[in-house]
Parts: sequence; C-alpha cells; structure tokens
Amino acid sequence: MTRREPLRRMVAAVGALLVACSIAGCSPAAGDRADGAASGSAAAPPTPFSGPWADLLTSTYGIATPEERQALEDGTIDELEYGYFRDRIIECLDGLGIEASFAADFTLEYTNGGGVPEDDINACMSEGGIQVLTMKDAIDRNPENLDEAAIMVDCLHRAGIVGPDYTARDYEDGVDLVAMSEDERFIACSEDPLDLRNG
Repeated sequence: MTRREPLRRMVAAVGALLVACSIAGCSPAAGDRADGAASGSAAAPPTPFSGPWADLLTSTYGIATPEERQALEDGTIDELEYGYFRDRIIECLDGLGIEASFAADFTLEYTNGGGVPEDDINACMSEGGIQVLTMKDAIDRNPENLDEAAIMVDCLHRAGIVGPDYTARDYEDGVDLVAMSEDERFIACSEDPLDLRNG
C-alpha cells in the first residue's frame, strides 16, 4: 500500500541547527560531504561573505557541491536558484520512482510506494541541493539572524504555548520541546517566528 511520507519541515530543522550553532559554534567537518571538505580543509568563497549570515554561509559553502557553491558565492540565493534546486530534488526522486512535490509551507511531500531505501532518498536531498534550500529558508525566516532561541520563545509566548516563566535557556535545553513539537502553533512559530508573512 502506498504510504504518504511528509518530510519534516526544513525550516524547523534549520531552527534546531541554529540553536546548536549558537551553543557550540558551527564549522564544517572533513568528510561531511565527499565533494566539499574531503581533503580536510573546507573550500573558501572567492569573496568573503558579509552580513548577519556570513558565518553560516561560509560553513555551508565549505561543504557544498560545486553547483551549490555557484548559487552561494554571491551571498544571496534568488528565486531562480531556489527553484532550480527544488526541481533537481523532485527529478532525482522521480528517477527513483517516487512521486514528490513541495507544499506551500516548504514541506517536501513524497509517496514511497516501492520501498526505496531511505539512504537513496537522502542522497537525492543532499546531492540535489538541500543545503541551498535550507539556507534560503533560514535567511527568509530570520533576515537579521537574530538569536534563534530568543525569537522562538517570544513567538511561543505570543502563541500562548508556554508561560511567561519559560526562557530562551529552557528552549536551548529542550525543555518541553517534545511535548510541543506536534502543536500546530509550535510548528507555525518554527516556520515564521517573527510573523513576517503577516506584515
């Protein structure tokens, strides 16, 4: 029987990544991507990145594929580049016999009726440009790269999910995150913590 499998919202995953980066710092590790930092030293952009997202852009560039680097090297990801990598992922999955599409909330939905191994699906994501998509989604949802935990907790307070005593440190420590993760209000905050879609 065909099963519907929505991929976890990429922007929520980006949020978790940014919290981890804020605590431990982000740097590419050798071997993270076979064509990125395989030699042990990550590739550097032709011109150093600037602006609030410079550090993560540099880390992402260092482990990106050559095509991803072309999209990232000017420090911006336009709609044509974004659409190109979305199409690449869809075409790769189609080649595996998997019907897939991106929903309005940036979720990738796919039907894996043939039991395609998850490793093959993940390879389509990685080789198709998922890092470019998540990078643009992260910038669009938090243009000034404000503190991730702080903006999430502010949103959770506004949504009435947590009480006034719930702090950014609680969020970083994972307090009640499992219980909140399926709440539609939490998902909405993960996708748009600054309420940018409404103005």
